[in-house]
Amino acid sequence: MRLDRPLIIPADPRHQETTETNINLLRKDVGAWLENKSEFLSTGAALDFSGKTSTPALWSDLKRYLKVKGLWDVEEAFAKQYVSNPNSGELVKGHRIVLAELGLVSFEGKLVRDPDLFSGLWSKRRRADHILHRLAFVRELFRRLGKPSVVLYRGFSCQGQLKARRNSSFISSTFSLDVAMSHFNERDRSSTSGALLRQSVPIERVFMSFLETAQLNQQYKEAEAVLLYDSTNKIF
Repeated sequence: MRLDRPLIIPADPRHQETTETNINLLRKDVGAWLENKSEFLSTGAALDFSGKTSTPALWSDLKRYLKVKGLWDVEEAFAKQYVSNPNSGELVKGHRIVLAELGLVSFEGKLVRDPDLFSGLWSKRRRADHILHRLAFVRELFRRLGKPSVVLYRGFSCQGQLKARRNSSFISSTFSLDVAMSHFNERDRSSTSGALLRQSVPIERVFMSFLETAQLNQQYKEAEAVLLYDSTNKIF
């Protein structure tokens, strides 16, 4: 009961400016690594945005890059937890808090319950490093593939009236219209409302996707893209 209280951490624009500068610096490092080490880019193949799974060569690229940076353990645990249930426990919540402190997305949630949430391998510094390197990797990869933005879909159905989006820091979407349609269509008789959305989203909002993330290609093959929440965006 003591910890069941709201916690709000606004995203400071001054911190965001510093964070974006750091991401752009890291992109140079990522670009050099991709140029010399990427298994996927060396094949000259184009990405297939129409499929439900991606290529293992690209998963390997992300894994090898983050291993070099000493961040693969954070990536692997975070991705597994997000795919399984991002709201179970507080592992993902820790990243959400650090996102706010980096100035990227305000945090709206409850007080931290786990006293060791930011201890040891999961320190705020390591979480921040993971966020920065991951964003730099995705942005540089898509730039090299000529994709400054991507077309994504969201579909959902619910009982009663549609409600405004809640700030959960991350938003799940999909590259696949078929997947969005499966969520849009009535799943049971109690679903009285539904929405099917499409939007071209700048790559700067993409935190992770099925294209480079092995875990998003396993039990749930939904061609998923995980976006950073944007309070100014009305539908995505």
